[in-house]
Amino acid sequence: MVYPGDFEVVFQPIVDLIGRTVVAYEALSRFPSGSSPLAHFADPGRQGGDVDLEIIAAEKAVDAARFLPAWVPITVNVSPLSLETPRLKEIFAAADRPVGIEITEHHRVTNYPRLRALIESLSPWKVLIDGGGAGYSTPDHIRFLEPDVIKLSASLTARLDSATSDTSLIESFVSMAKDSGASVLASALETELRASRALEFGISLGQGFLFGAPQSASRLKAQQDDPQALPAVESH
Repeated sequence: MVYPGDFEVVFQPIVDLIGRTVVAYEALSRFPSGSSPLAHFADPGRQGGDVDLEIIAAEKAVDAARFLPAWVPITVNVSPLSLETPRLKEIFAAADRPVGIEITEHHRVTNYPRLRALIESLSPWKVLIDGGGAGYSTPDHIRFLEPDVIKLSASLTARLDSATSDTSLIESFVSMAKDSGASVLASALETELRASRALEFGISLGQGFLFGAPQSASRLKAQQDDPQALPAVESH
């Protein structure tokens, strides 16, 4: 399998919007070409090669996270196809911290009981449904997988910019989350306006440049070691 060059794993904080504290870091892949990760992980022409790439990315994430305090959980993005790979369980078992999984929506799920059993076998820290309306059948994911967190896509979060925007989908996901006992995570929170409006909708978790750009684990550790370099949001 030919991969699009080596790539780096960086981490972006997931924040409790009320206390403004970091509760976890999402591991994200960055390619030298600057191309979108979706161009590699969700390329239908790869014929399953995205699974191999996701497993490598998960391994890189667990290894790189060793620069972070051991009590800080991380989340990794995995597709339903990748959950079939025994290597993923080995990677989780070798981690020095809790690891959560964000189920991506690039592949259609045909057997939810099987998928749920695979997830439970990993004993993840938390299960996040990634996308919030951007991919395949998010309502079915929520209904059958009972995630801990429902993550709103950037396109939905952008609707928080204006009081006149259609926010019915946001309200729908918040309602589904409440009914299922899940929390809601708003991605792409880039301004205080978005963050404050997210709280108004009952969204408790946030992620975005307002709280920190994706950075390498070593750089995050350097910031934690140097109080003057710490961002406004602090870990707890």
